[in-house]
Amino acid sequence: METYDLSPVAQNKTVSVAFYRNVKNAKELKELAMGDTVQASFVKASMIADVLQVKAAAAKGFHLQAVGKIKTKTLHSEMIFNLSPSNKISDCFKLFGLEDTSTDVVAITLDVAENEKVLNYVVGDIVSVSLLPNLCDKTVIKKLYKITDEELKVCSFLDCILSQMAAKDIR
Repeated sequence: METYDLSPVAQNKTVSVAFYRNVKNAKELKELAMGDTVQASFVKASMIADVLQVKAAAAKGFHLQAVGKIKTKTLHSEMIFNLSPSNKISDCFKLFGLEDTSTDVVAITLDVAENEKVLNYVVGDIVSVSLLPNLCDKTVIKKLYKITDEELKVCSFLDCILSQMAAKDIR
């Protein structure tokens, strides 16, 4: 599990990210997160093009919480909401949340104290988060974020995603 400092956007805040392959208990993980047994977000790895996408969503969540503008019930659900270009909360969970059969999972914690708990619950092989760009579903992501070939001539794939994540608040 990799832990990242979110300063200066979110002072004294961190996000921890772990990438698991061959996960056998996605349904259980989803239930644990929804039941607040574990304070974590579990998302489909195929929807994450780079760890920076997760860091941006977490930083935005901390900021919105600090200014009292959080739109979901918890900071962990807000983080998933911030990953999506959609303003519909239910759509965000359908797009980024785990399916019962998910085998590639990104686990995200916003409190370092929860890291060990997450590591104990996930039944799968932990691998480097640096593999995420190689395993994401670029076709699905490109369609979801409405990334055009013209955009990709002047921006990186990741920059296009981050722009769409940021732009959803001004639509």
